[in-house]
Amino acid sequence: MTQEFKSAGTSLRQIPALHKKVMENKLFSGTNFDNGAGKYMNATNYLACNEVLNIRFDPFNLPEETNSKAARYRGMCETSTIANVLNVIKEESIQIEVLKRSYNMLKACGWCFISIYEGNKTGEGKQSKKGCWQNNKRTKEYMDTVKKVFPTCKVWNGILWAVKE
Repeated sequence: MTQEFKSAGTSLRQIPALHKKVMENKLFSGTNFDNGAGKYMNATNYLACNEVLNIRFDPFNLPEETNSKAARYRGMCETSTIANVLNVIKEESIQIEVLKRSYNMLKACGWCFISIYEGNKTGEGKQSKKGCWQNNKRTKEYMDTVKKVFPTCKVWNGILWAVKE
């Protein structure tokens, strides 16, 4: 299945709030897999200043060479971040592919941190701008989808926390 709405137009030039929250709680160490990293380097530079190597992957915003290099870190990352990605994907099967990609990049007992932009919170998905989608679901509504890949998952401080067991 292919993704109906490509998410290239949703990339923002800022450090995602997810990365800031995880850093503030001292949960990053070593290597992070940034799944759906976007086209800007803000998160990577922020993490580098805090001695975390950020491995970027984004099928719509990064060159294939960058995405291919990320595969070298399979099973080697302590953490993975998925910042405001699941909410711009209409198809649950594609959301699960994104989650599996993070799962496969993590070491055993590695943590995946997921943030969701909830939009208008109605749960009624719609095209948000040309070529872009917004699910408008609350964070907790993604729990069942996340648990299909990460059986151990919880919501804390507005973030989905999932662990690779």
